[in-house]
Amino acid sequence: MAVLLSNGMDGTKNMETGAPNTTYFDITVHIAELITTNDDGWVKLQCKANSVSVWVPKQD
Repeated sequence: MAVLLSNGMDGTKNMETGAPNTTYFDITVHIAELITTNDDGWVKLQCKANSVSVWVPKQD
């Protein structure tokens, strides 16, 4: 799980998750798109302005 907070503009954060090729979704539904980590487990997560996004792995 990763939590991103913004007290200003929309933003992104590059994070190493330790989970290669894993798809994450924002359980707050502020970001509708699914995001998948690369082969090394890195992902660029997003957060809307003045909000919070909680990214968790998608369960099949």
